[in-house]
Amino acid sequence: MIAIKMKPTQTKYCRLTAFLLTLFLFSISSAVIPDSHAETGKDTAAAPMVEAVMQQALKAFNDGHFADAVKCWQDAVSIYASHEKNSALVEAMHILRGDLNAARQYFETGLEIAAEEPLPEIKAGLFLSMGNLAVLENKPDDAIKYYNISKKLADQAGNSILAAKTRINIARIYSKREHNGDAIPLLESAFKSLQKVPQSHDKAYNLIAVGRLYARIHSTASEETENDLLRQAYLTFQAASETAASIKDPRAASYALGYMGNLYETQERFQDALQLTHQAIAALQKIRAPEIIFRWQWQVGRLLADMDDNPRAIAAYRRAVGSLDELRNEFTRSFRQLAEPIYLELTDLLLQHSAALDDDEPIQKALLAARTIMDQLKVAELQDYFQEYCVIALKTKETSLETVLKNTATAAVYPIQFPERLELLVSFPDRLKRYTLSVSADELKKTADSLRTLLEQPDTRLYRKPARQLYDWLVRPLENDLHQKGIKTLLFAPDGPLRTIPMAALYDRKQKQFLIQQYAVVTTPGLTLIAPRKLPRDNMRISLNGLTQAVQGFPPLPHIGQEMDAVKNLYDSAVLKDKAFTIEKLAQTYQKSPYTVIHIASHGKFHSNPEKTYLLTYDSKLTMDDLQRIIEQGRFREKAVELLTLSACQTAVGDERAALGLAGAGVKAGARTVLASLWFINDESAAKLVTTFYEQLKDRSLSRAQALQNAQLKQLKDRRFRHPAYWAAFLLIGNWL
Repeated sequence: MIAIKMKPTQTKYCRLTAFLLTLFLFSISSAVIPDSHAETGKDTAAAPMVEAVMQQALKAFNDGHFADAVKCWQDAVSIYASHEKNSALVEAMHILRGDLNAARQYFETGLEIAAEEPLPEIKAGLFLSMGNLAVLENKPDDAIKYYNISKKLADQAGNSILAAKTRINIARIYSKREHNGDAIPLLESAFKSLQKVPQSHDKAYNLIAVGRLYARIHSTASEETENDLLRQAYLTFQAASETAASIKDPRAASYALGYMGNLYETQERFQDALQLTHQAIAALQKIRAPEIIFRWQWQVGRLLADMDDNPRAIAAYRRAVGSLDELRNEFTRSFRQLAEPIYLELTDLLLQHSAALDDDEPIQKALLAARTIMDQLKVAELQDYFQEYCVIALKTKETSLETVLKNTATAAVYPIQFPERLELLVSFPDRLKRYTLSVSADELKKTADSLRTLLEQPDTRLYRKPARQLYDWLVRPLENDLHQKGIKTLLFAPDGPLRTIPMAALYDRKQKQFLIQQYAVVTTPGLTLIAPRKLPRDNMRISLNGLTQAVQGFPPLPHIGQEMDAVKNLYDSAVLKDKAFTIEKLAQTYQKSPYTVIHIASHGKFHSNPEKTYLLTYDSKLTMDDLQRIIEQGRFREKAVELLTLSACQTAVGDERAALGLAGAGVKAGARTVLASLWFINDESAAKLVTTFYEQLKDRSLSRAQALQNAQLKQLKDRRFRHPAYWAAFLLIGNWL
């Protein structure tokens, strides 16, 4: 890029213009969108172009080529305008938002330059951006200070749009604090300012933002003011709808109509709400906008459910789920938060539908549909965690679980937690059965968190109380069916706080036994992620890797050496220990020859952030991405990795996302089964348990789950290690056969 030589005054002007364009691109994204959930998808056509242009602009700006930077930013604005989609703009903003400190420096420098000139409009915009930055940094009081300065300057400059934006943003902060008396006058003033400006996209979206805030305040208002607020919200949405129609903006029109429908929904005027919501959907017929349309399909589903039209409500919810599915690979670790209410409400409708049926076949179909919907959410959450849509989607299996269960004496327990009740969908070899318990989500989480904390304390038996309670909730209701059907193995698909606990440690107060003393226990992050098949025992080869020495600030694990020696004596093994255990040598070993089992005995940590998840090697940290790349070297081999053993790893107490990462490690890495621990265990105890597990695998009559069960039962008989702190942490995840 060629720099243009300019006079000092021209340089100052171009720098100032560059800052103004930066401010425009930064501030508009939070001011024109109705609320934080209004736009979630990406414009697949515009986003890459905007991002490329923004990268060029920032490079030019940092190189001091201000005129070129101005030109690039102008191009970005043109692309944004031509696509008429705010989400393309938001995509470009990720570049700036990636470093808030850098953004602050840009704006502060811009203010220094602007201070030398009588430019209140530019200063107002920069202070608006400073306020937006403070909101991103969770500093609302600072944001209000900047917004007030911006408001004063915008009023001086006579810029009605800018004046409205500052008032809307201040009102948004006040509404979150429920300071309605402070927020309402600001919204009234913003509405008056917007009435003065010509019809535009900016005007439409700011009117929608005002309407949304009126609706939010109405939900917490007193009886004396709620009708006035409702009326004002409706009038504002109506004005936004008229503006959108005049400029032919289908997205703005859809938002205005849909939110008007939501107002009627809150007033239980369901038919009127339904009519407006259908109009909101119709406004989008000629464009692809799944990030908007799923909201209105969901709204239609809620309205039809309130009108007791469950079949049509279920169909509407399914359409909403389908629209969300189009967006699944476009979210950044927020999909579950957005999608969970829709999936849960659809699941609830399907369960209600099953209860209203008389014939067994349609009941089974409805229950299976409910379980399938929740499993889709689990798979999506795993994709969300690892930020991999395609890889995990390819690994979902079409194998019917019920077909496999028929021949394995296994029952699959699928807990579904609603706010005020717990549902258990249990797949037996011959049928799917539903159990309903009056257990709130808060009760379940409190009990599960208590059990997890107490299990790690080998000097107390206080874990018994929560272990008994969870047994009574999760196992007691199905006890008779388990016994009658001769079940030997329980497969759990836990969710939420249940991911953080080992089901093997649930305690039967009647039999005075742990669950593992009655059943082999296995878990899975999702039923569609299992490819059940028996472990091939012929020519089993193990890639044995471990650390015994203290490295990188971690303590030694002396018993790991014994563990590795014992496994090597049992199976044909390639050994990488201590200095030999590096990422490079592990990759070389696996590349040369296929292995049935990859065994890693080392310090490891599973974190809520997958980028902070690792297994310690001698000189580095092995990430799940590293492990995936190593295992994928053999993806075309006939023999897949049947078992990935992670000995001495741990997750944080109560960290559900970290536990999700542990549960999904096998899916991510490409292994059929994972044996891993929820918390760090005394390495002597762990070595004994793992060694026994491998010894049991020699018995062809035993499944992987039964091999672990026998190893844990042996540990229970050892007086030194019978406390569940020493054996319960080990989970078998995935294929149990």
